[in-house]
Order: sequence, then C-alpha cells, then structure tokens
Amino acid sequence: MGGMLSWQWRDGKFLRCDSIPLADRGFRYGMSVFESFRVVNGNPLFLAEHLDLLLKSCLRLDFHPEPIPLDSVRKTLGTPGEASLFNGLARLYVTAGEGGAADGVTHSRVILFMEERAPVSEQKRENGYTLAIDPEKHRPLFGGLKTANYWGNLSALSRARLRGKDEAVLCDGEDRVLSASLANLFIVRDGRIQTPPAASGARAGVLRAWVAGRRLVHECALSADDLAGAGEIFLTSSWLGVMPARALEDRVLPSRSTALALQAEYEAEVAGPGLA
Repeated sequence: MGGMLSWQWRDGKFLRCDSIPLADRGFRYGMSVFESFRVVNGNPLFLAEHLDLLLKSCLRLDFHPEPIPLDSVRKTLGTPGEASLFNGLARLYVTAGEGGAADGVTHSRVILFMEERAPVSEQKRENGYTLAIDPEKHRPLFGGLKTANYWGNLSALSRARLRGKDEAVLCDGEDRVLSASLANLFIVRDGRIQTPPAASGARAGVLRAWVAGRRLVHECALSADDLAGAGEIFLTSSWLGVMPARALEDRVLPSRSTALALQAEYEAEVAGPGLA
C-alpha cells in the first residue's frame, strides 16, 4: 500500500472513494472540521478521545453527522490486504455538505483519509525541534477549532522551514502566543509547566489534555517575553506525541528534561496492551 486511501461514510459504513463533489461546502468554502490521529499497524491511537472532540466541534458549528461508531473506524483502518499494517496519519473530516453559502447544515459528509508517513526519527525526537516565531499575526477561527481553513498555519510553517527551522510559533495581534503551526505549545519556567489557554485560540488537542492529565499544567496568557525566559519548550500533537524544542530562534534552550520524560511515558503508553 502507498500514498493515501480514503473512504466516505454512507449507509452506516465506510465505502472507498477518491473524490468529493465540487458542490460540497467543505471544498468550496472550507466549511469542515476534522480530527487527525496517528495509526500504528492499523490501530488508531486515542480514537475515542478524537471522536469525542470531533463531535464537540460539530455541535459548536451546528453540524449533524450520523453517529460514527468506533468499531467502524477501527475496522476500516484494519482492512485486511489494505490497511492492516498501515502506519501513518489518519484524518476524519465532517463537512457542511452541499447547499447555499448561508444555508444551515442538514446533510454533513464524513470522509476518512489515511496517509502513510515515516515516523519522526529517534535522533530528532531526542534532540528536539528548532522553532521560529512567525512574523505574521494570526487570528484563529472559531476559537481554534480544527477546520479546513488551515492555509495560514501552513504558510507560517513554510516560512519557518525556509529559515531552516522545524516549526513556527504563532502569535495573535496582541503578541500573545497561540500555539505552533501544527501543534500545541508548552513552556517550563521556574519549574512550572504553562500553556496558552483554550480561550486564546489554542487547539483542544488530545495530547494537550494527555499532558494535563499527567502533570500540573497552568493555563495562562504567554508572550514572546515568556518564551524568551523559558528554560524549556515542548510541542504536542497526535502525530508528534511529545516533541521537545532544542532552540527558539537562535537561543539554544537549556533543558529538555520535562519533555523527554513525558515523551517516554507517552511511548510506553501507546506501546502497551492498553493501546487506545
């Protein structure tokens, strides 16, 4: 298997598809929400938590998809001969379906994508990411919901990569830290783990909640000055798990100990018999 596989939820099951209609408002206007999750040997990690967040996003935007059973997603990702040994990233989209620009959402469309990806190297995971502060100011849509309007995030990532960095740190018009372009962000300062509050536009990520369930995390507004004074910075996402930062701009961070400890706990959990 190579490349990407995709399915559409119809008649109570996922059926193979390779396109969506141009009339779908998820394509025309970016009217869709999604959750992405890492898949190991056909097994989606933290699937229940991701589906719960997806449902909450749908409710906030008044989308009304059919119920999506956990077992249907797991069965699809583990289809013998296709995805039974799939390793990579899956993404579950709920679109606004077809209709006028101002019409309500009555028939959502549910699409499941699976993309093969090589895992992040062990050396990179140990050494950590290099971060750049994006010069553009960002305004998260719908309080940071994961929507198809991701161009701004990807543009920030591209600018960071052109500078030789791994990720971009996003700030709003008042220079408050929001997140990284594709991940949530934490700092460690004076022994305290801090992260931007959800109200600022930080994503309600499954791995963000995972960290908060294992360490005391203080949600508070963070500025560029807070980043400059941090002894440690780390990122979380469903793909990365827990990723320490090695440097912010040209400043090498003095520690990665908190992130590496959390990284080891995460890897032990997802490798264990209780794999979600």
